Amino acid sequence: VAGTEILLVIDMFTRYDHSTATMQLAERLDLFGPLAYHAAVDGISIVFMLLTALMVLLVVIYGIIRGLKPVSRFLSVLLGIEASLMAMFTTMNLMWFIVLSTVQLGLVGFMLWRWAQSPEKDFALTRFYQFMGIGILLLLAGTLALGWNAAHETGQWSFDLFVLAQVPMLVGFQSVVFFLLFYGFSIRTPFFPLHGWLPLIAEHGNIAIAPALFLGIKIGIYALLRFVFPLVPVAITQWHNYVVVFAVVGIFYAALLAMLQINLRRLIAFAVISHTGIIIMGLFSLHHLAFQGAVLLSITFGLAAATLSLVTGMIYRRTRT
Repeated sequence: VAGTEILLVIDMFTRYDHSTATMQLAERLDLFGPLAYHAAVDGISIVFMLLTALMVLLVVIYGIIRGLKPVSRFLSVLLGIEASLMAMFTTMNLMWFIVLSTVQLGLVGFMLWRWAQSPEKDFALTRFYQFMGIGILLLLAGTLALGWNAAHETGQWSFDLFVLAQVPMLVGFQSVVFFLLFYGFSIRTPFFPLHGWLPLIAEHGNIAIAPALFLGIKIGIYALLRFVFPLVPVAITQWHNYVVVFAVVGIFYAALLAMLQINLRRLIAFAVISHTGIIIMGLFSLHHLAFQGAVLLSITFGLAAATLSLVTGMIYRRTRT
C-alpha cells in the first residue's frame, strides 16, 4: 500500500503543470455546508506529499524488519497517519485541516502509547497531548473567528480558503486571527519557545514514531504557507519583524542545547528546533527567494532528520546504548 501511494504521488507530479503556480487537479463536492469537500494541489503540496510517501515507505520497511508486534496494527496506524497527512496537504478547507490534524495527532499518540518502551513514556505522552491540545484549541478559535467573519460579511459560514481570502477583515481582527493561527501552528512546528514537547517525545518514543512525528511537524510549516500568509497578510507585515527575532534566538538557543546533548535522539530533536527557526526566519523575511529556500530546507531537513532517527535505531540495536 505504501509503495502504491508513492507511485500515485509520482503520477500526480507528472500530471502537474509546472509552468504555472495556480492550484491544479481540483475537486469539489458541496455536501457538508461549511465543511464542503474541496481538494487541490500546487507545487508546495506536491513536494510535501512526495516526502510523506517516501518516509512512510521507509518506516514500513523499518517496522517490518524491527518486528514491532503486532505488525498488522502498527502498519494500520502508520497508514492512517499517512492518509491524514495526505488529506491535510490537499484540503482547501481550514476546518477539515484541523479535524484531520486532530486525527493524525491522536494516531501518533497511540503509536507512542503502544510501542514506546521507555519507563517515562507516560510523562512524554501527557506532555505531547497537553501541547497539542492547546495548539488545536488555538487553531479552532482562529478558524471559527474566520468563519464568523465570513458569515458577518457574506451571510454564510465558510472555512474554504478561497472564500475566506476574499472576505474583508479589519486590521485589528487580522492580528487576533494571526496570533491564534500562528501560535497554534508554531506548537506543531515546533517554534521557540513552544518546543518543550519534542525532546521528550524524541527521547522516550519508539524510533519508528520519530519519522511519523517529523512528518507531522512539517504540517506546521506547510499550514503557515497555505493558510496563514494568504488569509492575514496585513497582520503578517505588521508582526513579521518580531517573529524573525524569536526565530533568530531559537536558532542559537536550540543549537547550543543540541551541542550539550549526550542522547542522540534529543540531539536530533534540538537540531530540528534550530532548523525550524531558520525556516521561520526565511518565511517571515517576506522575500520570494526566502520562501523557496524555506520550503526546500523544510523538505530536505525533514528527510535528513527522519532518516537520522532510523540510523539512531540501528546504532542502538548494535550497541544497546
